[in-house]
Amino acid sequence: MVLIAQFVLGIYGGYFGGAVGIMMLATWSLLTSAPLAAMQPARNLLNAAMNATATVLFVAGGLVFWRQTFILFVGAIIGGYFGAHYGRRIPAAPARIVISCLNAAMTAFVFWRSYSH
Repeated sequence: MVLIAQFVLGIYGGYFGGAVGIMMLATWSLLTSAPLAAMQPARNLLNAAMNATATVLFVAGGLVFWRQTFILFVGAIIGGYFGAHYGRRIPAAPARIVISCLNAAMTAFVFWRSYSH
């Protein structure tokens, strides 16, 4: 079940990217009993693989705006470093609750924004 969920998240993450790391942690938290600190390295690796695959496809298709891409690249490196650094230090139980609530809130917001016309 985890592999199927990750496949779907990989497609979403490669195309949209928004909050996919949080969605992975929320999904894995529901489907496994692994500690949050143990999930962080796998999340970072899979997130990098999603982004690398999407990058190759978008560059090959001529769909990249290079100036904006550079700004996002710098932000991703800084955010990834600090996220991994502090992610190992937060308590697992409250983090799972916060991650699940943020995931639900973001999903609700996207649906509201998309369908509230």
